[in-house]
Amino acid sequence: MIGNGRIYRVMLPIACLLATGWLTTAALNAQQTIELPGEDRWLDADFEEVFRVGTLTGEEWEQFGNVRTVAFDASGRLHIFDRQGWAAGRIVVVDTEGALVHSVGRKGESGRPAPATSRSVERILLAGSEAVKDTVAVGWLPPVDSVFLGRMPNGFEFKRPRLRTFAPRLHWGVLPDGRVAFSDSTTYTVKIAEAGAGIVRIVTRPVRPEPVTAGVIRGEKRRRLAELEEGAEPGEDLKEDRERIEELKFFTEIPVIR
Repeated sequence: MIGNGRIYRVMLPIACLLATGWLTTAALNAQQTIELPGEDRWLDADFEEVFRVGTLTGEEWEQFGNVRTVAFDASGRLHIFDRQGWAAGRIVVVDTEGALVHSVGRKGESGRPAPATSRSVERILLAGSEAVKDTVAVGWLPPVDSVFLGRMPNGFEFKRPRLRTFAPRLHWGVLPDGRVAFSDSTTYTVKIAEAGAGIVRIVTRPVRPEPVTAGVIRGEKRRRLAELEEGAEPGEDLKEDRERIEELKFFTEIPVIR
């Protein structure tokens, strides 16, 4: 994401946070907690296509593998953060017509990263010839399970971390003044953080998360099984997919912000 000419990224998959006008006020010197009313206000949005970026048959810069986030800067240029095949990710910048402006990043070597203990939002500065990053906010990371993907002939196992079903995601967004708004729990709690100061404001609403009961678990598994069967090809073997759904692990609550 872009704020004041800077790029922000999050360490795990993320979703956008919708911020309203009350988030754009000047930063406070001390942390403040604001309680909002529980009633919702519906917002209608209408979007039109401007241009498309990305292809499997074009130049190397437009072949993306694992796009984690995108954002526009004040000049209308699009910044694309791609992780696949790059040491620390690369950032591709295109102009208002979808043409390449420049990219930052380099090819990396394969390796196994250390397990994450938190979820952070980092600021990447592109003022010089090299990208410089620092951490703006650190969010809570719920318990993470290891999902078995396969085993090599030498016995090495491939696994990847996965949050439990209904576990709170890290929702975040950059405000016009460069601060970051994020939510990392099951409650309606939005934290405002700024570089060098940490969390300076907390916004809450009296909306309680829904507990995950046995009925909720059964309903979610039925929903996923129905989607699986609806999208399957005739005669397709769904045994392993059904087993994965039946073996899902669940968080204790359904987040209010999701």
